[in-house]
Amino acid sequence: YLYTTPDAFVRGIANSSAKSLAYDTGVGFLELEQLGDCNGDTAVNSSDAAILLYAAAQEGVTGESGCSALQECAMDVDGSGTMNAVDAAWMLKYAAYKGSGGTMGLYGYVNNL
Repeated sequence: YLYTTPDAFVRGIANSSAKSLAYDTGVGFLELEQLGDCNGDTAVNSSDAAILLYAAAQEGVTGESGCSALQECAMDVDGSGTMNAVDAAWMLKYAAYKGSGGTMGLYGYVNNL
């Protein structure tokens, strides 16, 4: 799987050709397992949704989210090219899914894989 974001990040599976391509071409790489994990605690939950909403509000007011480009890439859960309340809603729905015993990753959950 290979997806290039507007900020020159490649999203893909760890240890894949996508990761090699990202490093060979000098662009950033986000493992799909990191998608939605805004605070780096390896879980996608309401804390991540809150961080996203705060960053989106800050960007609306100041033009800057206050987050790194990698964090912004992780926040764009649906791959629309923007981080917004839709992404936060996906994070919250996914957290409920995982809490009820779901085993799929966030990318698969959002894309019904």
